[in-house]
Amino acid sequence: MVLTRQQMTHQNTAVDKASWSRRQFLALVMGSAGGMTLAGCQTGNFNKVAAATRSRAKTPQLSIGLLADCQYAPTPTPPDGQRHYLHSPQKLAQCVAEMNRIRPRLIVHLGDFIDRGWNSLDVVDPIFAQLRMPRYQVLGNHDFDVEPQKKSLVRSRLGMPADYYSFLRSPWRFVVLDGTQVGLPRLIQDTPEYQAMIHEIERMRPTAANPQALQTWNGALGSPQRTWLEQQLQHARQRRQRVIIFCHFPILPVDAHVLWDQTEVLRILACHKHVAAWINGHNHQGAYARHGGIHCLTLKGMVDTADNAFALMKLFPDRLELEGYGRQESRILGLT
Repeated sequence: MVLTRQQMTHQNTAVDKASWSRRQFLALVMGSAGGMTLAGCQTGNFNKVAAATRSRAKTPQLSIGLLADCQYAPTPTPPDGQRHYLHSPQKLAQCVAEMNRIRPRLIVHLGDFIDRGWNSLDVVDPIFAQLRMPRYQVLGNHDFDVEPQKKSLVRSRLGMPADYYSFLRSPWRFVVLDGTQVGLPRLIQDTPEYQAMIHEIERMRPTAANPQALQTWNGALGSPQRTWLEQQLQHARQRRQRVIIFCHFPILPVDAHVLWDQTEVLRILACHKHVAAWINGHNHQGAYARHGGIHCLTLKGMVDTADNAFALMKLFPDRLELEGYGRQESRILGLT
């Protein structure tokens, strides 16, 4: 397996899933996003301030390492030859060595650290721990493919302060979201709660804006988390901070991988012009779309094919420069 480098071109809200009625379920998934509507957007003068300070800088404000879907499991590559589970530790070690060499300020893994099995964490976590800079995890659907009694321990095992959280590296605010808050990954199969969720997914399908996204391996932020997201974005705007959002699940382009409550999330983002990017994993093929001034970037999955995939992103006042390694393409993303 050869590594190639492309050239450059808090606080959490608990949810009691065991006591949902249909009305409560729909309110949680599709309910009001903190009362925000497109007509209620208040963008202030952030863009004017940003434009006044923007320049074609040669030195980034900071740089971050990015990888998605390491997805290790002690199982051979399936017949389709796509996911090379047993290669993931070696690929992760290559990524860690390169990041330790170039020394970005921080590293973010975008979910699905493992594919299945609690003991899989014993293989990849010590490798990830060799990073010499702060490292952050995002919850993915496969991270909960563990023994039922271990599901509630996943977040702490990954070293996360909460299911969703934010952190600052001036002048940037990074918001980490949890697309498994509402959905099947956290639930235990063959329980009434699991079967009720399956039933609600099917009842939602005929009237859903994007029925192809109602997959068992997707999920939603839910109304409480969307309210929290709105608050985070308001705080960032008041403090003249640019924002990058990390989530395992995409919001664009529209396909079978996006969040169930994608429409509600996009409505929130439309009110906040200081959001620079939504960066995610989940769709291992990678993808890109632009929503207003927000870059929606899906990183390729590390587990796929014999080649590696990860990236370094440099953050400038006027652009984001993504330098891809292995299968991951490089991009220059302009900021408005």
